Amino acid sequence: MAERVLIGTNEVIDFCKSKKCGYYPAATNSLPHYADFVNRFLTEKAERDLPRAQLDGNVNAANLEHLVEIGGLLKIKEGMMTEIYYAKPEQSMVRVEGDKVVSYGGVPFFPINYFEQGGDIIDWHSHPDGEGNLSDGDVEHMIKTFTPVKMLKEMGYPVGELYFVLYLPHKRNSVWFVPKKIEQ
Repeated sequence: MAERVLIGTNEVIDFCKSKKCGYYPAATNSLPHYADFVNRFLTEKAERDLPRAQLDGNVNAANLEHLVEIGGLLKIKEGMMTEIYYAKPEQSMVRVEGDKVVSYGGVPFFPINYFEQGGDIIDWHSHPDGEGNLSDGDVEHMIKTFTPVKMLKEMGYPVGELYFVLYLPHKRNSVWFVPKKIEQ
């Protein structure tokens, strides 16, 4: 199984403080009513686009074909789900340092106009080798998303909830995170 830099809650908070971000991604058990629907949608994507080894939980770090992620943005508004963006697996996005895989994914995508229009936004990606813990790259990505959403809320736009979802292919399940204010 590939090793990633996984960090716990206190490390996440310290990391966000060091980036001068007033929020951090906190795991939540208070899932929205549509969470099961979203999870089924993500499972269908995973079963279609990910290597079988990920779905079976047999990821081999030596085989880079196993080490890809999928991800994207979903919007839920008035009972309707819209797929804003979807990043299919791209082998060229795998980054290796020595014998460790340190990055998957692609380029962050922040269509600010979707946040302005209200509704909930789900920023999701798969984790081929984890248990739903955040990597430092995950936290960096989330900080970049907090900033425009926080700004829009302060400007009075009808911004819905923002969720970060890590999809775990071998479990066919997700871990959900929400922005939480850092207590001083």
